[in-house]
Amino acid sequence: MLAAVLVLHGAVMSGPASATVTRTFSSGTFTARLSYDAKSVALNEKMTAPLTSAGPLGSFNGTVRNFYANLNANLDAAISQELAQNANGYSVKFNYGLLNGPMNLAMATENGLLRVTLSGPTYTASVTGSKSIVTCDSIVTLNSISFSFLYNPINGAVQGVTQAQLNPTQSTSCSNSLEFIPVLGDFINHWAAGLVNSQTASLLANSAAQISNAANGGQYQLFGLTSVIRPGQYVIDGVDVGAYIVNNFTYLLSTSGAMNITIGAPLTTASYVDTGPYSYLNATVFSFNFTNAAHNYGFALTEAAVYNQGTVCSGPNCTNLP
Repeated sequence: MLAAVLVLHGAVMSGPASATVTRTFSSGTFTARLSYDAKSVALNEKMTAPLTSAGPLGSFNGTVRNFYANLNANLDAAISQELAQNANGYSVKFNYGLLNGPMNLAMATENGLLRVTLSGPTYTASVTGSKSIVTCDSIVTLNSISFSFLYNPINGAVQGVTQAQLNPTQSTSCSNSLEFIPVLGDFINHWAAGLVNSQTASLLANSAAQISNAANGGQYQLFGLTSVIRPGQYVIDGVDVGAYIVNNFTYLLSTSGAMNITIGAPLTTASYVDTGPYSYLNATVFSFNFTNAAHNYGFALTEAAVYNQGTVCSGPNCTNLP
């Protein structure tokens, strides 16, 4: 492997060739850990492909990751439309949007429903505006997004969406004019006021509804959590704590005090630790903690994977290695 890397680097230095570090999936494991007070039990599920498995933990991982991705997509659509409405004669192109950072959902019971407060992530959008010979590139950032809503975990219905705290900022550079800045200024003022119009409320409702699993037949759901916690798999001191949580999920949610869900940030290159020929991933996908009758309960899903790391050379001066 060392010889191959050296040859590739030599090719890069001698002409128009480039070397790219690649990762090839080797192995991985999903781990679910259920805790009861100071004790816990863990269950592993082997990955069959990168961050994928055929079992319940792999399915749950997909549900949680999709929730984050769908919220990102919904924000993309809302921001794109809001910017277009404030274009003032400019041609506005939405380039991309990125939602990042861990997401926290704090929950408390309220009149038979759950008051959910979502907070934590930051959203960054890249926008290009042009008019005549003027072209401006802007970065719009919604910092530490926060809003709350009443949520029916049985059918996924959302109501009582509060004004979103989005803390927007922007930076703009133009080719030969600063005319585009007022356009972004209108957008910033619109969101800084916490204005939640019908489109934005619909966005939040659509995203929040994904917390529920409508196929569960009228039982409380949080991302299909009770489908992941299987009877007989989470036994602590001879007590099937997993079965107790599943069988009493509605009661526990209705009578618990503070409840908290944390969803891990999307994976980036910074999520991996490189150590020569290998690259390692260890990340927390989901955690749920609550207290009921003076007892502390928790459930967390983590993912760990190992990748073989290599170098690929591309270009006319690359050496073909066996």
